Amino acid sequence: MHISSRWAGSRNRLAGKVRRPGWAVAPLLVLGSCLITPGVSQAAADHPALYVDGKRLTPDVPPYIVRDRVMVPLRAVAESLGASVSWNETQRTAAVDRGPVHIEIPIGRNVLYKDGSEVRLDVPAELVRDRTMVPLRAVAEALGEQVNWDGVQQAVFIVTPPSSGTGGSPQTGDTGQTGTSGQTGTSGQSGGPGQNGSSGQSDTSGHPPTPGQSGVPAAGGGSGDDSSNPGAGMNLIDVQSAEPGVTIGQVNKIRALLQDAGIYDRLRRDIPGDFTQPVHIHLVITKDGFSKALAAAGMSLEQVETFSDITSGAAFGNEIYLPLYAVADDAQIANVLAHELTHVYLDQNGLGNRIPVWFNEGLAWHEGLAAQGKFQAPVVLDGWKKRIEAAIIDGRQKHLLGPLTGITEDLILHTPKYNPEWQGYVALEHLAQGHWDRVWEYLTAVKEGTPQQLAFSRAFGRTESAFSDEMDRWLDQQAAQPDPGATVVLNVLPGFSGSLGVLPKGTDIWNKSRVTPGSYQVTVTSDGTIGGLGNSQIFYTVAGADPNTMFIGVQPDANGPGGVGQEGGFAVSYAFGRYFYQNAWSRTIGDIPSFSQTDTILGVQLQDIQSGLSSKGST
Repeated sequence: MHISSRWAGSRNRLAGKVRRPGWAVAPLLVLGSCLITPGVSQAAADHPALYVDGKRLTPDVPPYIVRDRVMVPLRAVAESLGASVSWNETQRTAAVDRGPVHIEIPIGRNVLYKDGSEVRLDVPAELVRDRTMVPLRAVAEALGEQVNWDGVQQAVFIVTPPSSGTGGSPQTGDTGQTGTSGQTGTSGQSGGPGQNGSSGQSDTSGHPPTPGQSGVPAAGGGSGDDSSNPGAGMNLIDVQSAEPGVTIGQVNKIRALLQDAGIYDRLRRDIPGDFTQPVHIHLVITKDGFSKALAAAGMSLEQVETFSDITSGAAFGNEIYLPLYAVADDAQIANVLAHELTHVYLDQNGLGNRIPVWFNEGLAWHEGLAAQGKFQAPVVLDGWKKRIEAAIIDGRQKHLLGPLTGITEDLILHTPKYNPEWQGYVALEHLAQGHWDRVWEYLTAVKEGTPQQLAFSRAFGRTESAFSDEMDRWLDQQAAQPDPGATVVLNVLPGFSGSLGVLPKGTDIWNKSRVTPGSYQVTVTSDGTIGGLGNSQIFYTVAGADPNTMFIGVQPDANGPGGVGQEGGFAVSYAFGRYFYQNAWSRTIGDIPSFSQTDTILGVQLQDIQSGLSSKGST
């Protein structure tokens, strides 16, 4: 969610059901997120500036502070000092050579070796986005360099001593900073000051060097490094721990997920601009940690209590907070990250407060669901989209929705019975109708200074107010759609032996048939007539009829662990002429079922759900 003044949050609640001991349906998973724009102090310090003999270095992975030590990319610094760097993948060790000096730096160990002699490190070297990050002072001094910290400028200076051994540091302009008293001591002063350390950054790490590169992963700007660099803005996104207990593996996972979900590439494709400032993603693993992080960013105790209960992500300025305990799987994490990064991206490109709130939130949900789809089957993702659409149609019928132009940040925060963010998403998808070039044209015009209303009218052919009225009429039309029946496409995988069952909505009668591997198109009419399964046996459910949910049951012949039978299946929701995926479930007979958002259960894959009847049969 985007808030231009203070903090707010979204309530993305969907009522769920758990029923039927034999064929069941899960509670719906919840995605929640919010955005807060600048207004109070940041939770983490900026990356310190790095200078080598007066020249600023801007490596693709910027310096950061871990336990009072400035961490820098080894290759960028070493090569700027005239040293060569190599990498031993087997031993996971970087080596630095300059003249007679040979240094070896193993990853993950609190030690380096200079000409065979051991030098202890307060912070070990680590890998971050294919870059070997090392404690600057220890490595630079091993090469005979001087390192000076300027707390006022938040900058660190590497100074090559004159060959005569005299002279001071012209970079700092402060003769006191060129001496060794205090600056190069060992009593906790050999790195950046503690007040600028980011909580938990000692847990950060990254991916191993990419195959084919000689030596340690290079810093930006070197030849051959750009092939894996999707854009300068991606290098501004950093992931770090904000709570003790967040592991290196968790940090690495989120870094990898950002890449795998394609969030940055999609933002660049869908919205004009790029990230222009560093973005920090802070990970927490407990509600207490989340609350403390929000409080540290300036939120009141009352706001913290509300936010930590209703959100699964928050952004404030360029700082994003991700509570890992509140997101169930990679798909949800990807959604939340893309949602929040969209808001930050819009703000950094001057669009956040210049486009309507509904459009802003619609963009965030569009990007979030696209990222979610990288980790979910198409039928599952389509279920999410239709579920959101059905919720907004229902809200319109219950007179909960106001006009699009009336959606404000305060309304989003204080609306308990429906989600205005979803209203924005449904409206944006209807407005674009697959023609994203119109969205791009509109955003570009606003970015370049065209008044928002004029840009809207030019790009979409009607005023924002007229479109709001159009959406109301469209929602009313959708609410009146008749039940067209459904076609469910199933793929029984090789090796499966057992039965499929169908329980149409509004009935308590299962139709169960033996099946063999192959593709099946099962049709279910609005009155519950089933086609596509062949001869069926009839069974009655003890749980009664569900007026809005159809169930597909899977029962293999093979027993599970301990020789006990297994069963599972899929729940298919119905609302306003739409059939769509709700969840999958499975269990060992006699046990409590488990629920998931998957398209394959016990050897049967749900490939598609179509609203309407198909004439094509099974194979």
